[in-house]
Amino acid sequence: MLGRPSTTDEFEAWLAMNRVKISAPANSEEHVLSQIGVELYEKFFKRYTLKQWKKHPRDLDVSVCSRIPLRTNRTTAT
Repeated sequence: MLGRPSTTDEFEAWLAMNRVKISAPANSEEHVLSQIGVELYEKFFKRYTLKQWKKHPRDLDVSVCSRIPLRTNRTTAT
């Protein structure tokens, strides 16, 4: 997303600049936008969510997408 390899700190800074400020997300779309911003939402979440759930993310409860972990490195979870 930065156009080059980046560190975890650099990517976290990029996320901080691109997040949409939504203090109390009312649905999955708002939750994802508040975590990763418009660009990543459009590239990864919107179409996949439409395909997976057959609903627009704004029509899904915030709990649906809030279960998806946000990782900023390549370390696998244990």
